[in-house]
Amino acid sequence: MSPIYKPTFICLLFLVLTTSCKNENKVTAETPKPVVEVKEEKELSPIERIEKAYNKDEFLSRKAIEVDMVIKFGGKERLDAKMTYLTNST
Repeated sequence: MSPIYKPTFICLLFLVLTTSCKNENKVTAETPKPVVEVKEEKELSPIERIEKAYNKDEFLSRKAIEVDMVIKFGGKERLDAKMTYLTNST
């Protein structure tokens, strides 16, 4: 055996012996799975889903809402204003 192959062979043999002689005793403890209660709700229409997502009841409980609006087109500011809207759409 040539002197170059001897250390390679020894390393390979050592690697095979250390990785192949595993005695694994895996014990799996069963953990109780949590029970999740799912409330079955009626199927919502697309409008009802939007109203729920945006909290329609909270919105309508206010008399008005105020927003700061800035609109820019092509790098030029076209609108910079504070706008107030009544929640009853008037």
